[in-house]
Amino acid sequence: MKNMPFEPDAMSWKCFLSGCWTHKNLELGNIAGEELRQIDPEDTAGYVLPFNLYTWAGKWEEAAEVMKLMNERMLKKELSCSWIQEKGKIHRFIVGDKHHPQTQEIYEKLKEFDGFMEGDMFQCSMTERREQLLDHSERLAIAFGLISVNGNARAPIKVFKNLRACPDCHEFAKHVSLVTGHEIVIRDSRRFHHFKEGKCSCNDYW
Repeated sequence: MKNMPFEPDAMSWKCFLSGCWTHKNLELGNIAGEELRQIDPEDTAGYVLPFNLYTWAGKWEEAAEVMKLMNERMLKKELSCSWIQEKGKIHRFIVGDKHHPQTQEIYEKLKEFDGFMEGDMFQCSMTERREQLLDHSERLAIAFGLISVNGNARAPIKVFKNLRACPDCHEFAKHVSLVTGHEIVIRDSRRFHHFKEGKCSCNDYW
């Protein structure tokens, strides 16, 4: 980045920062995040991706500082929204949504995967963080999909999302496809993710 024949712009640093997240390189990701925030302090990627890296590494104080800085600058990440079609009707979910008529059934279905939430795959030691993850919109949509198929093991679950799938929910979808036997398709803002038998078509690179 430093030796390019021209000065890296915000998009250059954003792409580099995305690569740091993909390869879980916290040291370089921290540098890339700082550079991006200096060039374009209003780009939420300069806060959200470093936050994800810090939480992945279990550095909760550093993650909190990044979010504090984002809040001080009055920046907000676009609200996550997922939707699923069932019998010709669209069912829409946002983060922490509890307005659906089958809310109780949906959260009860999610509780069936509590053991996975407490496992090493999430590297998460905070109960509050686990509870927040349960509220993510794509998880709510997947849970509703599981309820809607009524035990039909061959029925795929198709979910659409307005933002990029988060890494935790990506792992969650892989796990659900392995445990339940259902194929899950999630179309996020970047690409299609086809989950089958615990694996995703993106090979965990998205």
